[in-house]
Formats: sequence, C-alpha cells, structure tokens
Amino acid sequence: MNIMTFIKKIPTQHYPILLVYLALFIYAFLRSYYLSFTHDESLSFSIFNDVATISTTTANNHILNTFFMWISSFFLGNSEWALRLPNVLAFGVYLSACYLLLIKDKSNWLLIIGSSLLLLNPFLIEFFALARGYGISLGCMMVSLYFLLNNCFHYTSFHEFIKAYKRTLLFAFFAVLANLSMINYFIAVILIYFIQYLVLYKAKYNQFKINKSVLLFTLIPLIIGLGMLIFLSFKNQLFIGEKTLHATLNSMIESFIYFSDYPTWIFKSLKYSILVLFPIGLISVLFKKDFFGAFFLIILIIIIIIIGLIIENLLFHANFPAGRTSLLFFPLFGLFFYYFILHLITFYAPFKKIILICSILISSLLIYHFSNNINLKTTKTWHYDSQTKDVILTIESYAKKNKNPSAISCLWIFEPTINYYISSRKLNIAKVSREGIDLSTDFIYTLEDNSNLAGYKPIKKYTEIGSCLFVKK
Repeated sequence: MNIMTFIKKIPTQHYPILLVYLALFIYAFLRSYYLSFTHDESLSFSIFNDVATISTTTANNHILNTFFMWISSFFLGNSEWALRLPNVLAFGVYLSACYLLLIKDKSNWLLIIGSSLLLLNPFLIEFFALARGYGISLGCMMVSLYFLLNNCFHYTSFHEFIKAYKRTLLFAFFAVLANLSMINYFIAVILIYFIQYLVLYKAKYNQFKINKSVLLFTLIPLIIGLGMLIFLSFKNQLFIGEKTLHATLNSMIESFIYFSDYPTWIFKSLKYSILVLFPIGLISVLFKKDFFGAFFLIILIIIIIIIGLIIENLLFHANFPAGRTSLLFFPLFGLFFYYFILHLITFYAPFKKIILICSILISSLLIYHFSNNINLKTTKTWHYDSQTKDVILTIESYAKKNKNPSAISCLWIFEPTINYYISSRKLNIAKVSREGIDLSTDFIYTLEDNSNLAGYKPIKKYTEIGSCLFVKK
C-alpha cells in the first residue's frame, strides 16, 4: 500500500486527532527554532565542526545524530533549527509509528487515550526539538516496536516472521547508533524474537531453521553495540545516572512533572501507581494466560531492560538511567498502560465502563498537564542555557562597535553554547575558555549576581535562572 492509498483510507473521524498530531509536530519545530542552543548540543556541534575542541570518543557523541547534524549543516547552515531538524523529523516518524500502532484496535476512544499516553509528555517532546540523539533514537525505537507488536505471535508464514524480525532489529540498531542507552532495548528485542521463534517452531514452523544470514544480521549489530558500551566503560564515560533503580524511578517522575508545581502527593501517586500496577498487570497476564498479545511483550521488554541495567551496573559499574537517559521508559510505560487498558476491557468486560471512564479521566489530566507546560523558552535539562542566546545577541550589539574582538568570560557551563554562537554567527568575539571568570575581559556572564564586581556594571539580569551579564565600565 502506497502513502496516498493509505491516506485515502484514513477514517474522517480520525482527522481531529491527526490535527492534534500536526499541532504537536509544529510545536516541536517552533521549539527548535526559538530555544537557545544548549550545552550538550553545542558539544555535539564541536564534534563535527571543530574536532580539536572535544574528543569524538565520548558518550556525548551520539553517532547518528552527529552524522545528521553534519548533513543538515552542510545543506542548511548552522542555525539552531537547521541543526535540530533531524530530531524534528524524527518526531514525525515517532508520531507516524504511534498512529499505526494505535489504529490497530479501531476505536476512537482508545486512539485518544493511547495518543495522550504516548505523546502528552512535555519532557519527552523536549528532545524532539534538540540536536541530540535522544529524539532520533525514540523515533527509531517506536518504528521498531511497531514491527514487533504488529503481529505479536500471529504470523502467517515463517518468511513473514523473519522479515518482521529484520525490520525490528534494524530500527532497534539505528536507535542504538542514535543513543547508546538503547542497547538494552536492542538486546530485549533479540531475546523476545528468540522466545517467539521457540514458540512458533514448536507450534507450526518446525521445518524451518534460522540461517547464517539471520545470525550475522543479529550478531554484527550486537557486537558493535556491546563494543561501544565496553569502550565507553574503559573511558569512564558511563558516569551519568543514579545509583539505584528506585532513584531512577524518582528521576523519571520528576522529569515528567516538568515545570509544574504540584503538591507532593501527586509525585507519590505517580510513583506508587507504577510500582503497584506493573506487578498487577504481570499477575493478571499470568492468571488469564494472555501470553500471545502485545501486553505480555511490552511487560517482557521492560523486565529484560531492567535486568540488563542491573547486569551493566554489576559488570561495568554503569549508573542506572536518570532524566534524559531514562527516556526509553516513557513510551514503553505509555504502551504498558495502553495495553493494560485493552487487557482489562478484554478479560474484565463487566467493568468496561468504569475502565473507560478512568482512562478518559487520565487522558484529561495528561492534556491539562501538557497544556500547563507548553513553552518556547526553556528546557528542563539545560534550563540554565535558556538565556544564552539573548546574552550573545546583547554582546553582539556591543561588539559591532569595536574594531578589535571583544572578550567574554563565564562559568564553564556556558562555555560550549557561547562558543557555538560565536562560531556559527562568525561574531567579532574571542572564543571563551572553561577556566571561569576573568576580570580582564570586556564582558562577564555568571549565575551569581555579583553586582559589586570591581570595574563592571550589570547590563542584563535574568531572574528566572539567576544569571547576570556584566560589561566593563
């Protein structure tokens, strides 16, 4: 089926929902256009633009993202939106995969509920508007999940099974190249298809065997992924994260809450909802013997990933995910809750109305939460960089008056982004160092409001992040 044929077959009642999808895509693009560049994005820019600045053998080098940034830079230049465009387009891929997964159940209410669970997460969408590998990896993972969950255990032929496996694994590997934290998802996919193969082999495909090409298709990406992980472990680059899984869960909920100032009980309710409902879902699957559907596969993926994280912690002393490194769990838990609702409707039919009412209530709360956090000014992870673009524009207006390059010193956290703007805009400003405040420079940018800096006067204060720009008197 080609794209035009598929579009013609879209039910008219889906149009309002697809308009919401389009609005979310436009929102991601607008954020990519208006947001100040951030610390880690600027390091990625340095990797392909000035290799002497930073080693490419760091965890910061999200390979697929760096490659696409280079291509976008070559054709469109080094503006913020141009460098972020690959991740914005990845959001289009993510949206498409979500829609294709959710329309399988042919229910408008379930489409709305599923879309709210998978899309109305301000922290998740944040990374589709940044030049990092997280958005690309999430888009690839969602396509991979579509091929995995499209048939589950219901394949018409062994050839169809192998074709789905190759597609699933290919996009899972792309996700790893975009962000190495996806390695556990990649391994989970291999193990799940191995389980499927054993079940199908015993049931009806016992005359078929896995050939060498399939083994190579599995082992080569696996060796590359594990090699990258081991290499970064030797380089001591796996330091971001938490020391326990409990801390990871807390970090995820804090990230999801975003900039909302909710009471403490909201945080605890979200936390214990996950801790209680996940084992309940697993028990219900075992009790009802619902082993051949998407719900069981999602549970398996989450369990395998958690086991993988524990093994990595023991073998490589890698920290558990936190914040942005735990992003893969957001769509996985979104799908868990979505398929949990389907499971409850199927096996507990007398309570169908109550289940739907509760689901609609959850969707309403998610809509409220997302709308309450819409902004084009800042990010959760790099909030301190929200005004760096304005700082450099202010300095630029001063620098135009000088024949000699102006000099600026700043805290080390601002150094990559300020240098990005100096380089990308070709400004008459000397590049800054990571050595901190220097009282001989023309400008000083710091998080501390040092109004008594000898020989300097404040020209801009940013109260929302507590920073201040000074100029020499």
